Amino acid sequence: MFSEQEYVLVDFGAGRRLERFGPLLLDRLCPVAEGVRRGAPALWSRADARFVPQKPDSPPNNRQNRQDRQNRTQNASNALGFRGVWEPLTELGRQYFNAETVADASQGQRAETMSSQPWTIEHAGRFLFELKGSPFGHLGVFPEQAENWDRIDELCRKIANQTGRPARVLNLFGYTGGSALAAAAAGAETTHLDAARNIVAQARRNAALSFPTPDADVEVKAEAKTSFENAQKNADNQLPFQKSTQSNAAQPLHPAHPLNLARSSNADDATRPTPGSIRWIVDDAVKFVKRELKRGVVYDGIILDPPTYGHGARGEVWRLSRDLPPLLERCVELLSETTAFVMLTCHTPGFEAPTLDRLLRSTFRARFGSETGFRRLAKPLGIESQKNGTLPAGDLALLVRETK
Repeated sequence: MFSEQEYVLVDFGAGRRLERFGPLLLDRLCPVAEGVRRGAPALWSRADARFVPQKPDSPPNNRQNRQDRQNRTQNASNALGFRGVWEPLTELGRQYFNAETVADASQGQRAETMSSQPWTIEHAGRFLFELKGSPFGHLGVFPEQAENWDRIDELCRKIANQTGRPARVLNLFGYTGGSALAAAAAGAETTHLDAARNIVAQARRNAALSFPTPDADVEVKAEAKTSFENAQKNADNQLPFQKSTQSNAAQPLHPAHPLNLARSSNADDATRPTPGSIRWIVDDAVKFVKRELKRGVVYDGIILDPPTYGHGARGEVWRLSRDLPPLLERCVELLSETTAFVMLTCHTPGFEAPTLDRLLRSTFRARFGSETGFRRLAKPLGIESQKNGTLPAGDLALLVRETK
């Protein structure tokens, strides 16, 4: 889990959430908090910055608005609905969300020009996230997944102890890489996949910041502009679990970037584990899994956090209600015959923990013939706040097949 110095949910209510990410106290949208009374109204005036949505005056009818819709469907369950601006409210807030950034956002310019200045938070002393305010109110991390990253660490280490080799993990719909980083920090050989090139580029940056090496590819902006065809060609030609050796120049960080401050010492770097390799893939999840089956690739663990609705790397349409069950069937076919797991999280109405559990159990029975040796966990996810109880944050189903 995150320490309180790195992340804390302070309060939520009236459709918003008040959170501290490292040094910054931020007020942003939270649809599941609609109709909820705030626990500590006086604290909200202390926010360093506030995300304010700008509702469109007319239906999306141009290229930029089509891109906006696609951006909102990346992890659609957490979508905040509208493009907006970050308003700095304190001197500290203005260091990260300055007036020029707000002006750019209000003119509807591209997301790359609207990012705030970056800062980092650290999870459990094992890996880092670089955070930036996006024009949709996101920051680059979903804190409700933190408890799952601890579970991934435990599972990967257990598999390595049992098999005498690193666990092999596939992370689908991977966003900015939290689950991939958790697996890699536990020594696993990890494949991270997302349909958005810029999101995979950010995940790679998080990995480079988390596991610094002399040839770490910290500068990844150029890669985000690489054509899909070249990116996919490189991915398909790369052997499974082969570590990237591409070297890029480091990008200067904001003077107040925590990586330049609290986390700049060699002693801090030495406390982080030596990571396993990460293979980075920009692709449609369904198509990639089909290709992995044809290749005969085997994984010990598969992690999925699918959106309700979305698009693949080449415009493929994803609908969870239609596409999740067959994808799970194919994923289970990729699992090893020894200890193996599937971790599935979801934020879609109608796909709560009991439904996800039933889906996993049926696919495991079809693959392995029985439920002997199964270990199950199905539960709602949530974030405990300091002032207002637990904020609902989706559902989890985990199924582990353990062999002697």
